[in-house]
Amino acid sequence: MLQRPSSDLLQVVPLTAIVGELTLCGNAFKRQLALGHSAYNLINPELGFIGFVGLHYALPDGQSGRFFWMFMQPDPEDVSHPQHWLHTASQQEKLDHVLKTTAKLPPKFREVFELTPVHGVREESHVWRDLELESLPAGRVVLLGDAAHAMTPSRGEGAFHAFIDAMKLTTTLGELKVNAKVNDIVAVEAAVAGYNEEMLKRGLIAVRASRSSYQEAKKRAETRQHFTTGMRALAPSPVALELKA
Repeated sequence: MLQRPSSDLLQVVPLTAIVGELTLCGNAFKRQLALGHSAYNLINPELGFIGFVGLHYALPDGQSGRFFWMFMQPDPEDVSHPQHWLHTASQQEKLDHVLKTTAKLPPKFREVFELTPVHGVREESHVWRDLELESLPAGRVVLLGDAAHAMTPSRGEGAFHAFIDAMKLTTTLGELKVNAKVNDIVAVEAAVAGYNEEMLKRGLIAVRASRSSYQEAKKRAETRQHFTTGMRALAPSPVALELKA
């Protein structure tokens, strides 16, 4: 479509990323659900890392679940280089690094890392890449989501923008049908060009905001502002693993 390989388009994001997985049950399971019923972010500029913890799935017994976490740190080195420490470190070395960095967190936030077994740390390295496109041809192929604006998960906006893309594209195609323009190639190209322009502009802003989220979090921490504007605290909700009749 663009006549260029993905290696020319995708940019390596300067973040080291370590991924871990573990199964939690009983009270440990409840404590993680209390922090976030499906997932939560840990963004700590003072300690120099970004963390994401998510419930992958609950197990059939209703008393346990499979969790995963991703630990990320800004890194000025080329994290995609084969000799970067991330690619040469053992599972134990990766886990030790995470535990050392998170040691000053409150116990409730350290727990998911401390309970992770060494074999739960993924051996393969994860290199984040994002995508900035300033223009697209208005042709028979239309892009949306990560195909048009891949971004890091730091702000949790990737799927959000994919949904927006889908809704806007659906509206665009629907209007062509309503106006009986589906067979008018000039009208179709103009409609797709309009969709591309809005989608790429919005996506570009999101990609760059996601890439700079750590720096933004650091600025907000200095002024005691929440990382994401517009959010409000919810009242505590007890976690019940058993339903009473």
